[in-house]
Amino acid sequence: MKHMWKSVALFLAVALLGTGLLAETTSAARYDNAIQAKVAQKLADKKEFRNVKASPEDGIVTLSGTVELYQQKLDATKKVRKIADVQGVRNLIAVSTTVPDVELMAKLERKLYYDRIGYDNVFNFVDVSVKDGVATLSGETRTDVGRDSAVDLVNRTPGVKDVVNNVRVAPARSSMIKFAGARFAPSIVIRC
Repeated sequence: MKHMWKSVALFLAVALLGTGLLAETTSAARYDNAIQAKVAQKLADKKEFRNVKASPEDGIVTLSGTVELYQQKLDATKKVRKIADVQGVRNLIAVSTTVPDVELMAKLERKLYYDRIGYDNVFNFVDVSVKDGVATLSGETRTDVGRDSAVDLVNRTPGVKDVVNNVRVAPARSSMIKFAGARFAPSIVIRC
């Protein structure tokens, strides 16, 4: 008798969970038409998204099409994610501009070099490598701002199709030692 009650309780628990999951899926799907209209309106506001298409399914929006910059691909995802009732975003947007890897790497190295000179990022050591339009950043920065500045420069460079960010922010202690050592290096003392 106890075994039968356990079986009935287990069956009811599975049925209750299954009904809850079915209701959740159905509730997300009922907003798809409204999501489609809101996404179309948001994307139409910006001319850089004119080649981007969106298709919602169960509250998850799939973006496809082309943009000119990698940053625009990221911006499209952010815009859509903020729309009410969107459960998630699947970004399949392709970056349409192409630049040879060697030329792109030289351009990125130059930009990163001048970024370090102009904004107190002298102690940042960021290297870049490019393969098939995918820029991989590596190295170490003194602050989050230095890392974010480097990533932003790469995101906004034509020809970059994706960015892999392996830049590490140095712990405050070690970066302060490097900073103090470079700034207050002992001068040469000449004795007569």
